[in-house]
Amino acid sequence: MEAGTLTGTVGGKQAVIRCLTVADSEPLTEMLERQPEEHLTYFHPHGFDRDSLRRILRRHSVMTYGLFVDNRLCAYALLKLFPTRKAYLGRLVSPEMAGKGLGKFLSRYLYWQAYLLGFQPCSTINKNNLASLKSHEAVRPFHVVSTLPNDFLLIRFELTESDKRAPLLDL
Repeated sequence: MEAGTLTGTVGGKQAVIRCLTVADSEPLTEMLERQPEEHLTYFHPHGFDRDSLRRILRRHSVMTYGLFVDNRLCAYALLKLFPTRKAYLGRLVSPEMAGKGLGKFLSRYLYWQAYLLGFQPCSTINKNNLASLKSHEAVRPFHVVSTLPNDFLLIRFELTESDKRAPLLDL
């Protein structure tokens, strides 16, 4: 958990990204409840009710992270870890923080975390989720492993030398 904490700034405001714990279930619930329905169209890695969130925050097979700006949770990221040494990443940035580079930062951060854990980063992204696909492409190329039902793509990200270092949280 210590290796997951980075401090810096976002738009000149104090920011920290860190692993979430069960104690963070209320801020996470509130953040997810604030999201407009259309913002969650492609983001359903688990249930969003309080009990589901508490279960996820307790699981050792899911690493959860929160990006706080001025002590307010504004982005949520996770790595679902599998015995095959694959880590499926997911990320969600609140609409009010869109366009500040947080999606790209979260991708770099999750690649770094996967590297530290010794896992290969992967994701399933709906081919209609152009914002997410473009955000990932802006960070690095990815390989489409297969096409899945309901217009989802299974993609794999190659780890690079830069993944050995923590990304800079200065956006």
